[in-house]
Amino acid sequence: MHDDRNPGLPGDDNSGGYGGHTPYGGQGYGPPPPSPYQGPYQDPYQDPYQAHQQGYPPQQPMYPAYPVFPPALNKGGAIGALVTSILLVISCYGFFAVIGLIFSIIAVSETYDQEKVSRFTRYAWIANAVVIGLLVLFFGFIITMIIVDS
Repeated sequence: MHDDRNPGLPGDDNSGGYGGHTPYGGQGYGPPPPSPYQGPYQDPYQDPYQAHQQGYPPQQPMYPAYPVFPPALNKGGAIGALVTSILLVISCYGFFAVIGLIFSIIAVSETYDQEKVSRFTRYAWIANAVVIGLLVLFFGFIITMIIVDS
C-alpha cells in the first residue's frame, strides 16, 4: 500500500508499524497493550512479583479521605475555675482574684494543648484557693472581733 501524498521511506508500505488487516478492510492495530491496572481480576497463575512490577505506581490522595479534627480538650475544670474567679473578683478581694481569673482565661482559650489547659487550670485553682483561704481568714477575724467586743 503506497500513498503518494506521504511517500515515506523507499520500500515502506506506510502501515505505521502495525501489522495485519482487519476483516473490515482497514489496518489492524496489533495486540492490545498490557493493562496498567492490576486489579482484583488478575491472572491467578501469574507470578505475584511480576504482577506488582507492572502498571502505574499507586497514587497518593490529594486530600485526606475524611476531615481530621484535633481531639476535644477537657475544659470542665477550667470553666469551673473561671466561674469561681469571676465570683471572687466581684467579691471584696477582687485584686487578688485577678490572678486566678487570668490563669483560667488562658486555660479556657487554649485550643490545641491539653497539657497547657491542665497546667493553667491547676494554677487558677491554686490562686482561687489562696483567695478563698484569705476570705475565710478575713471573715473569721471579723467575726472573732465582733464576738470579743461584745
